[in-house]
Amino acid sequence: MQQIGNLTHRSASGPRCAKLRPLSAKPRSRARYHVLVTLMWVALVLAANNANPAHRSRERTNCAGITDAREWPNPFVVVAATSVTVLSRTSRSSPPESRDMSTEELAPFLRALPKTAWPCGKVVGLSEAGVRGVHDDAIIAENLKRVKRILKRLRIRMNGWPSA
Repeated sequence: MQQIGNLTHRSASGPRCAKLRPLSAKPRSRARYHVLVTLMWVALVLAANNANPAHRSRERTNCAGITDAREWPNPFVVVAATSVTVLSRTSRSSPPESRDMSTEELAPFLRALPKTAWPCGKVVGLSEAGVRGVHDDAIIAENLKRVKRILKRLRIRMNGWPSA
């Protein structure tokens, strides 16, 4: 009997007795391994598709066509020189409630809003105050930077709106 690579050959019997040795002892376990790896890839792809991108697409479809701030269903933040005003609704059918606060109060206020206040996902409308004093531009710019840092820390996206 001769062994050449993976072949075992008996010279007296001819080629009919040549046998291939399997690479693993159990070929069925190899097939199971391939099926398992394929299922894991499918699960990973499905999990990736069900994560944030689906949430983001929901945001775009619900809020993408809104051109009037009065129709904006999520919280709306207006940055002024002396305060920040948040317009928010507790449900889609309720009228917006206005609340003036300092920039330090913004994060706790947004965290405390119920889930129903965010029908388009975690995104706020953001605008500077349209009515301002002569020297308010620099103060409003500084407050706007603070508000953007707060929103970024809270992982809330911003949808910029022009001031009135």
